[in-house]
Amino acid sequence: MKLYIVAGIIAGFLVVYALSAITGNAAAGSGMPILPNAAEPKSGLPEQEFYHAHADFKVFINGNEMDFAKEKYEHIDRNIHLHVNNPYGGYLLHLEGRKAPIGAFFSSLGMAFNSTCFSTETKSYCDDGTSALAFFVDGEQNYEYGDYVPQDMDRILITYGSAEPIKEQMDSVTSVACAFSGRCAIPQELEGMDLL
Repeated sequence: MKLYIVAGIIAGFLVVYALSAITGNAAAGSGMPILPNAAEPKSGLPEQEFYHAHADFKVFINGNEMDFAKEKYEHIDRNIHLHVNNPYGGYLLHLEGRKAPIGAFFSSLGMAFNSTCFSTETKSYCDDGTSALAFFVDGEQNYEYGDYVPQDMDRILITYGSAEPIKEQMDSVTSVACAFSGRCAIPQELEGMDLL
C-alpha cells in the first residue's frame, strides 16, 4: 500500500513539473532539469504555432523552366519546403512557418535568391546589363526577392534572362495551392493522394 502512495506522489510531482516546464513556470535554480527546446529549423526560425499554407511557384532561367520535382529537394526545411510525391510537387511550396522567406527555401536546396542574382547549385545568374532577374507575385512585380514571405495561394514567378515572355511564364504557374489548402476542388489527378 505504501508503495502505491509513494508512486502516486512521484507521478503527481512529475506531471506538475512537466506542465510547469512546458509552460515556462519551472522554478529557476531548483536543481531540476529543464526540458530541452525543440530543435531549430534550418532556416533559423523558431518553432511556431500550427500553420499550413501553400503557394504555387516556377523559376525560369533564360526561358528554361527549372525542375524541382526531384527527390533531393523533398522536405528539407521544415518551415518552407516541397513534397514531390504528386504531379504538382515540384511547383508547390508548403509553408509551415508564418515568417519563412522564399530565400530560406532556396538556401535549403543549396541555391540563393536575392535582388540581383539567382544561383542554382552550380551556377549564378546575375543582372549584367543584358540579362536581368525579375520576381512576380500574383502577376505583380515584387522587389522583396529572397526576403519575401509567401502567403497562402500566392502564384510566384522568378525569371532571369533578356526579353523573357513574362506573361506566358506567369500563365504557366499552376494554381493548385487552393486545393492543397482546402479552398477549392481537388484536381481529378490528385484525388486519393496524400496532399500533405
